[in-house]
Amino acid sequence: MKYLLLFTFLIQISSAFNMGIWRGTTTHYLRDENNNLDLVKPKIYTYNLSNDTMINYNNLRNSILDTKNLNLKLRSSNKLGGIMARIPKNHNWILDNLNSYLTEVNFYHETCRSILSFNYTYDSQKKLKLQSIMTSALRCGHAKSYKFRLRLSNITALVKILEDWSYCKTTKINPLFPYNYEISYSNEFDYKYLLTNDNRINKILTDNLVISIPDIIEDYKPFTFLIGCLISPNCYKQVNMNYNFNGELMSVEYNEYEPFELD
Repeated sequence: MKYLLLFTFLIQISSAFNMGIWRGTTTHYLRDENNNLDLVKPKIYTYNLSNDTMINYNNLRNSILDTKNLNLKLRSSNKLGGIMARIPKNHNWILDNLNSYLTEVNFYHETCRSILSFNYTYDSQKKLKLQSIMTSALRCGHAKSYKFRLRLSNITALVKILEDWSYCKTTKINPLFPYNYEISYSNEFDYKYLLTNDNRINKILTDNLVISIPDIIEDYKPFTFLIGCLISPNCYKQVNMNYNFNGELMSVEYNEYEPFELD
Protein backbone atom coordinates (compact mmCIF):
# COMPACT_ATOMS: atom_id res chain seq x y z
CA MET A 1 0.00 0.00 0.00
CA LYS A 2 2.84 2.40 0.85
CA TYR A 3 4.44 1.91 -2.56
CA LEU A 4 1.07 2.28 -4.29
CA LEU A 5 0.51 5.65 -2.58
CA LEU A 6 4.01 6.79 -3.51
CA PHE A 7 3.47 5.73 -7.12
CA THR A 8 0.13 7.59 -7.24
CA PHE A 9 1.78 10.73 -5.84
CA LEU A 10 4.56 10.59 -8.44
CA ILE A 11 2.00 10.20 -11.22
CA GLN A 12 0.16 13.27 -9.95
CA ILE A 13 3.36 15.32 -9.80
CA SER A 14 4.37 14.21 -13.28
CA SER A 15 0.91 15.14 -14.56
CA ALA A 16 1.19 18.58 -12.98
CA PHE A 17 4.58 19.13 -14.59
CA ASN A 18 3.25 18.12 -17.99
CA MET A 19 -0.06 19.98 -17.74
CA GLY A 20 1.49 23.13 -16.30
CA ILE A 21 -0.57 23.23 -13.11
CA TRP A 22 1.48 25.62 -11.00
CA ARG A 23 0.30 28.03 -8.34
CA GLY A 24 2.19 31.01 -7.04
CA THR A 25 3.02 34.69 -7.20
CA THR A 26 4.79 36.53 -9.99
CA THR A 27 6.38 39.86 -9.11
CA HIS A 28 7.34 42.54 -11.64
CA TYR A 29 9.94 45.22 -10.92
CA LEU A 30 9.84 48.06 -13.43
CA ARG A 31 11.50 51.42 -13.95
CA ASP A 32 9.47 54.31 -12.51
CA GLU A 33 8.64 57.72 -13.97
CA ASN A 34 12.14 58.93 -13.04
CA ASN A 35 13.70 56.00 -14.93
CA ASN A 36 14.82 54.32 -11.69
CA LEU A 37 14.35 50.57 -11.21
CA ASP A 38 12.19 50.25 -8.11
CA LEU A 39 12.95 47.01 -6.23
CA VAL A 40 10.82 48.03 -3.24
CA LYS A 41 7.37 48.61 -4.75
CA PRO A 42 6.73 45.98 -7.40
CA LYS A 43 3.55 45.16 -9.26
CA ILE A 44 2.37 41.75 -8.06
CA TYR A 45 0.22 39.27 -9.95
CA THR A 46 -0.98 35.98 -8.50
CA TYR A 47 -2.19 33.29 -10.88
CA ASN A 48 -1.89 29.69 -11.96
CA LEU A 49 0.89 29.34 -14.49
CA SER A 50 0.18 27.12 -17.49
CA ASN A 51 2.21 25.97 -20.47
CA ASP A 52 0.61 28.78 -22.48
CA THR A 53 2.26 31.46 -20.35
CA MET A 54 5.83 30.21 -20.10
CA ILE A 55 8.65 28.78 -22.15
CA ASN A 56 8.07 25.15 -23.05
CA TYR A 57 11.16 23.89 -21.25
CA ASN A 58 10.60 20.28 -22.26
CA ASN A 59 11.62 21.26 -25.78
CA LEU A 60 14.62 23.43 -24.91
CA ARG A 61 17.24 20.88 -25.93
CA ASN A 62 15.50 20.46 -29.28
CA SER A 63 15.34 24.20 -29.96
CA ILE A 64 17.86 24.11 -32.78
CA LEU A 65 16.08 26.92 -34.64
CA ASP A 66 16.66 29.36 -31.79
CA THR A 67 19.95 30.90 -32.88
CA LYS A 68 19.65 33.94 -30.60
CA ASN A 69 19.66 32.08 -27.27
CA LEU A 70 21.49 29.31 -25.45
CA ASN A 71 18.76 26.99 -24.12
CA LEU A 72 19.81 24.78 -21.22
CA LYS A 73 18.26 22.06 -19.10
CA LEU A 74 20.63 20.58 -16.49
CA ARG A 75 19.86 18.12 -13.72
CA SER A 76 21.18 18.53 -10.20
CA SER A 77 23.64 16.08 -8.69
CA ASN A 78 20.97 14.79 -6.29
CA LYS A 79 18.55 14.20 -9.21
CA LEU A 80 15.77 16.06 -7.36
CA GLY A 81 15.85 19.13 -9.56
CA GLY A 82 18.09 21.32 -11.64
CA ILE A 83 17.94 24.41 -13.80
CA MET A 84 16.31 25.41 -17.06
CA ALA A 85 17.46 28.58 -18.74
CA ARG A 86 17.21 30.72 -21.83
CA ILE A 87 20.31 32.90 -22.16
CA PRO A 88 20.96 35.43 -24.97
CA LYS A 89 24.14 34.66 -26.89
CA ASN A 90 24.78 38.36 -27.47
CA HIS A 91 24.10 41.71 -25.83
CA ASN A 92 25.11 43.88 -28.77
CA TRP A 93 22.66 45.25 -31.35
CA ILE A 94 25.45 45.59 -33.94
CA LEU A 95 25.86 41.81 -33.90
CA ASP A 96 22.22 40.76 -34.03
CA ASN A 97 20.07 43.88 -34.65
CA LEU A 98 18.12 43.35 -31.42
CA ASN A 99 17.23 46.21 -29.09
CA SER A 100 16.03 44.07 -26.18
CA TYR A 101 17.50 41.00 -24.43
CA LEU A 102 15.60 38.72 -22.06
CA THR A 103 17.35 36.19 -19.79
CA GLU A 104 15.40 33.60 -17.80
CA VAL A 105 16.58 31.04 -15.24
CA ASN A 106 14.28 28.47 -13.65
CA PHE A 107 15.46 26.63 -10.53
CA TYR A 108 13.28 23.56 -10.11
CA HIS A 109 13.45 21.27 -7.09
CA GLU A 110 10.92 18.57 -6.21
CA THR A 111 7.52 20.37 -6.30
CA CYS A 112 8.91 23.92 -6.47
CA ARG A 113 9.89 26.24 -9.26
CA SER A 114 11.71 29.52 -8.59
CA ILE A 115 12.01 31.61 -11.75
CA LEU A 116 13.90 34.84 -12.34
CA SER A 117 14.00 36.77 -15.60
CA PHE A 118 15.42 40.15 -16.50
CA ASN A 119 15.44 42.34 -19.56
CA TYR A 120 18.02 44.77 -20.95
CA THR A 121 16.90 47.41 -23.46
CA TYR A 122 18.69 50.17 -25.33
CA ASP A 123 17.52 53.60 -24.19
CA SER A 124 17.37 56.84 -26.19
CA GLN A 125 21.06 57.46 -25.49
CA LYS A 126 21.99 54.02 -26.88
CA LYS A 127 22.89 52.71 -23.44
CA LEU A 128 22.05 49.07 -22.71
CA LYS A 129 20.16 49.41 -19.44
CA LEU A 130 18.41 46.95 -17.16
CA GLN A 131 14.73 47.60 -17.84
CA SER A 132 12.83 45.07 -15.70
CA ILE A 133 13.10 42.09 -13.37
CA MET A 134 10.45 39.43 -12.87
CA THR A 135 10.31 36.64 -10.26
CA SER A 136 7.94 33.72 -9.84
CA ALA A 137 7.61 31.51 -6.76
CA LEU A 138 5.59 28.52 -7.95
CA ARG A 139 4.43 25.28 -6.36
CA CYS A 140 2.98 22.17 -7.97
CA GLY A 141 -0.80 22.37 -7.86
CA HIS A 142 -1.18 18.67 -7.06
CA ALA A 143 0.98 18.73 -3.93
CA LYS A 144 -0.87 19.16 -0.62
CA SER A 145 2.11 20.38 1.41
CA TYR A 146 5.58 21.81 0.82
CA LYS A 147 8.87 21.85 2.66
CA PHE A 148 9.64 25.02 4.60
CA ARG A 149 12.09 27.30 2.79
CA LEU A 150 14.38 29.45 4.93
CA ARG A 151 13.78 33.11 4.06
CA LEU A 152 16.78 35.38 3.50
CA SER A 153 16.63 39.12 4.11
CA ASN A 154 19.79 40.36 2.36
CA ILE A 155 23.03 39.42 0.61
CA THR A 156 25.02 39.56 3.83
CA ALA A 157 22.81 36.85 5.35
CA LEU A 158 23.45 34.63 2.32
CA VAL A 159 27.23 35.13 2.43
CA LYS A 160 27.25 34.35 6.15
CA ILE A 161 25.59 31.01 5.44
CA LEU A 162 27.82 30.06 2.50
CA GLU A 163 31.25 31.36 3.50
CA ASP A 164 32.16 28.18 5.40
CA TRP A 165 30.70 25.70 2.93
CA SER A 166 33.31 23.35 1.55
CA TYR A 167 31.81 21.69 -1.53
CA CYS A 168 30.96 22.97 -4.98
CA LYS A 169 30.39 21.09 -8.22
CA THR A 170 30.75 23.32 -11.28
CA THR A 171 29.41 22.37 -14.69
CA LYS A 172 30.96 24.66 -17.30
CA ILE A 173 29.29 25.04 -20.68
CA ASN A 174 30.81 26.42 -23.87
CA PRO A 175 27.97 28.02 -25.90
CA LEU A 176 29.53 26.71 -29.11
CA PHE A 177 29.42 23.10 -27.84
CA PRO A 178 26.65 23.16 -25.20
CA TYR A 179 26.37 19.38 -24.74
CA ASN A 180 30.05 18.81 -23.93
CA TYR A 181 30.22 19.75 -20.27
CA GLU A 182 33.39 20.39 -18.31
CA ILE A 183 32.98 19.40 -14.64
CA SER A 184 35.22 20.52 -11.79
CA TYR A 185 35.09 20.62 -7.98
CA SER A 186 36.16 23.23 -5.44
CA ASN A 187 35.97 23.67 -1.68
CA GLU A 188 34.97 27.30 -1.24
CA PHE A 189 32.27 29.80 -2.18
CA ASP A 190 33.30 32.69 -4.44
CA TYR A 191 31.15 35.65 -3.42
CA LYS A 192 33.14 38.56 -4.88
CA TYR A 193 30.36 39.65 -7.27
CA LEU A 194 27.75 39.60 -4.51
CA LEU A 195 29.72 42.16 -2.52
CA THR A 196 30.71 44.35 -5.48
CA ASN A 197 28.40 47.36 -5.59
CA ASP A 198 30.07 49.32 -8.40
CA ASN A 199 27.28 49.62 -11.00
CA ARG A 200 25.83 46.26 -9.94
CA ILE A 201 22.42 45.36 -8.56
CA ASN A 202 22.85 42.79 -5.79
CA LYS A 203 19.57 41.70 -4.27
CA ILE A 204 17.69 38.85 -2.57
CA LEU A 205 14.22 38.51 -4.09
CA THR A 206 11.21 36.20 -3.84
CA ASP A 207 11.84 32.54 -2.93
CA ASN A 208 15.48 33.25 -2.01
CA LEU A 209 16.29 34.15 -5.60
CA VAL A 210 19.62 35.98 -5.82
CA ILE A 211 20.50 38.47 -8.53
CA SER A 212 23.82 40.18 -9.18
CA ILE A 213 23.93 41.98 -12.51
CA PRO A 214 25.08 45.38 -13.84
CA ASP A 215 22.56 48.21 -13.98
CA ILE A 216 24.10 49.40 -17.25
CA ILE A 217 26.19 47.27 -19.60
CA GLU A 218 29.12 49.44 -20.59
CA ASP A 219 30.44 49.33 -24.13
CA TYR A 220 33.56 47.25 -24.73
CA LYS A 221 33.86 45.92 -21.18
CA PRO A 222 33.35 42.27 -20.16
CA PHE A 223 30.51 41.56 -17.73
CA THR A 224 28.95 38.71 -15.75
CA PHE A 225 25.37 37.87 -14.78
CA LEU A 226 24.99 35.89 -11.56
CA ILE A 227 21.65 34.28 -10.69
CA GLY A 228 21.26 32.00 -7.67
CA CYS A 229 18.73 30.39 -5.38
CA LEU A 230 19.02 29.01 -1.84
CA ILE A 231 16.90 25.90 -2.32
CA SER A 232 17.26 24.68 1.27
CA PRO A 233 19.55 25.28 4.28
CA ASN A 234 21.97 22.75 2.72
CA CYS A 235 21.61 23.51 -0.97
CA TYR A 236 22.48 26.62 -3.01
CA LYS A 237 22.49 26.77 -6.82
CA GLN A 238 24.08 29.51 -8.88
CA VAL A 239 24.39 30.23 -12.59
CA ASN A 240 27.21 32.49 -13.83
CA MET A 241 26.91 33.87 -17.37
CA ASN A 242 30.17 35.38 -18.65
CA TYR A 243 30.28 37.79 -21.60
CA ASN A 244 33.32 39.27 -23.34
CA PHE A 245 34.07 42.92 -24.20
CA ASN A 246 31.92 42.65 -27.33
CA GLY A 247 28.83 41.38 -25.50
CA GLU A 248 29.24 37.79 -26.68
CA LEU A 249 28.43 34.90 -24.33
CA MET A 250 31.70 33.04 -23.65
CA SER A 251 30.74 30.54 -20.96
CA VAL A 252 28.05 29.49 -18.50
CA GLU A 253 28.81 27.94 -15.12
CA TYR A 254 26.24 25.96 -13.15
CA ASN A 255 27.44 25.81 -9.54
CA GLU A 256 25.98 23.45 -6.94
CA TYR A 257 27.02 24.36 -3.39
CA GLU A 258 26.66 22.22 -0.26
CA PRO A 259 28.10 22.55 3.27
CA PHE A 260 30.23 19.44 2.75
CA GLU A 261 30.66 16.68 0.23
CA LEU A 262 27.88 14.14 0.51
CA ASP A 263 28.53 10.43 0.07
